[in-house]
Amino acid sequence: MKALILTLLAYAASAEELRLNYITPEQLKEWVMEAPAKNIERMEKIRSLFRRVGCEPIEQKVKGSKLPNLLCEIPGPENAIILIGAHYDKVDKSQGVIDNWTGAAILPAIYQAIKPPADAPRTHKVIFAAFSDEEQGLVGSRSYVGKLPKGDREHYQAMINIDSVGASPLKIWGGRNDPRLTQLLETVAQSMKMKIGNVNLDKVGMGDSFPFREKHIRSIDFHSLDADTWKLLHTLNDNTQALKFPDYWETYRLLAAYADYLDRNLTPAPPKPQ
Repeated sequence: MKALILTLLAYAASAEELRLNYITPEQLKEWVMEAPAKNIERMEKIRSLFRRVGCEPIEQKVKGSKLPNLLCEIPGPENAIILIGAHYDKVDKSQGVIDNWTGAAILPAIYQAIKPPADAPRTHKVIFAAFSDEEQGLVGSRSYVGKLPKGDREHYQAMINIDSVGASPLKIWGGRNDPRLTQLLETVAQSMKMKIGNVNLDKVGMGDSFPFREKHIRSIDFHSLDADTWKLLHTLNDNTQALKFPDYWETYRLLAAYADYLDRNLTPAPPKPQ
């Protein structure tokens, strides 16, 4: 691992410095190119990758699935939680590299990047959730939200959903994202001199952010799809050749910086009805 230091323009006013411990491009490429063929193998591979970065994932049983959600946590206050999620399952007729091995494999990479030293703890608890059975109707994410006690939902200040990245430059799902989360993203992207596309995918389907939004937990969805690349989904063309690694690397850099920035700057959402 090599420590990379980025100084965001947005941090200059408060004299804060952003320190991220990225994995190397070579490591990230190795992780994403090793997309297992079966969902159980994908789950075990994600478990292995989390272990590589120093986290022993917790298995969360999922109602209606034989496969669990895998959870890794960076400690922080119980009443201030950021959740970063991606599903690891795929449909049978596809290799599922873009949808959604790219999202699942980036979770442990982000964990490594933002894992704090002991003398500088996070201001939020950050939960990384690798969800099962998204392709069967958001089964894993619905189960996760369903297990939350009603009074705990307000502790979730953000849900970041990563689904189908790496086929092109990073985009957000227009019309679905919380305005405050979008505003903070724009600050980070401008500071890193990156452009974020805004593409609405309502006609394509739903994602794992949906059960969270139903319970009034603010969320933001990241993807890389457009009029051409969405046609890859659930086909034999969703393979390693569809991956544009330079775009995937930039996606990783931005998402890690964004997660760090949210931890430093996000304040609780206004109370909403449960």
